[in-house]
Amino acid sequence: MPFFTFSPATALRPYIEKYWLLTGFRQQKEIITVMPDGCINLVINLGENIQSIHFNKQISHEGIYFVGTTLKPDEQVLQGESRLFGIQFKPGAFTHFYKWDSLNSFANQVMEFDQKLFPDVKKTIQYFIPYVDQFFLDRLSPPRSSIMSVVVDIEQHGYQLKIEALAKRHFTTTRQLERQFNQHIGVSPKEFMNLTRFKNAFEKIQYNRHNRSLSDIAWECGYYDHAHLTNDFKRYTGTTPSTLILSDFSKTIASDPW
Repeated sequence: MPFFTFSPATALRPYIEKYWLLTGFRQQKEIITVMPDGCINLVINLGENIQSIHFNKQISHEGIYFVGTTLKPDEQVLQGESRLFGIQFKPGAFTHFYKWDSLNSFANQVMEFDQKLFPDVKKTIQYFIPYVDQFFLDRLSPPRSSIMSVVVDIEQHGYQLKIEALAKRHFTTTRQLERQFNQHIGVSPKEFMNLTRFKNAFEKIQYNRHNRSLSDIAWECGYYDHAHLTNDFKRYTGTTPSTLILSDFSKTIASDPW
């Protein structure tokens, strides 16, 4: 399953995590599992239809889709020619390009996106990254209140903080923090912190070159114990850490949607 990532222009890197492209041909149906990543994605399907099982949605040929912040895994059925191009925004950055009242009702949702608000497909194919870069540079307009600094704080050591302490560090209240997260990411600060902690643990387990125990990794990442970590694995991947370790990560788990 060839999967390629591309860095955006330097000025866009604080806001856009990556552009990505999924390609390949599958004679038989193949089911891939996609993990939640805490990010919003815009996706265009230039290949065969893709069926999203958990979201009960067909990603149609030449369709453009908004993928909200997800907190659960998805299984997708691929067959025939795959050619999927996506823009992955950093958590909290989507509203630096699009003016939405709130993203809360769009979490765990896949929905069709207005083509007028997406890069021109023909120009994207012809000029690719330079054109997409310019499209988003032209749209970049930070909102009056941004939570990007809070997101960075959480990603660095948020699992060691309580919500009250996080709010105090950023000179706001817990209630205001809740409102801002629902508006700019679509999930609560606690949900985002939990997902960030899990992603950190997942990465350590996936690249566990020193054969550290799951209990040690769980403790380092802020979990109470091994069982607590296992519960999060079931929630976010649909399986246990032990089962995942024995599986082929490259074929069954993708850190990026679609």
